Amino acid sequence: MPQRHLHHVLHAVNRARAVRRSSLGVGGAAGAGSGLPALELSRPYLSADSITTPTLIMGGERDWNVPIMNSEQLYQALRRLGRTTELVVHPGQPHGIGKPSYQKDRYERYLAWYDRYVKGKN
Repeated sequence: MPQRHLHHVLHAVNRARAVRRSSLGVGGAAGAGSGLPALELSRPYLSADSITTPTLIMGGERDWNVPIMNSEQLYQALRRLGRTTELVVHPGQPHGIGKPSYQKDRYERYLAWYDRYVKGKN
């Protein structure tokens, strides 16, 4: 993985995008009258206490669009709350998982998750 300081830079870029979108009135409740700055709303773990559904979180290690640090923070918050969650990071992958073996892994994990938590199969 990239060094920690790079994660913070990527997170800052993502948060800046959220601010820009909210100032344009796009995507979400941030902005005038919401009571919360857009920067605070872009932190995924702030709403973790309202998540009770088993949650499978997947992403690419080198995702510049949605930095994996966001997923890691949400995963840690859910674990601290005792929620059922799993984090899968595909090494070296960008936002769109391109490596065929990782694509296969992703779909197998989706199907296993659905079987267990939607269909109730063990």
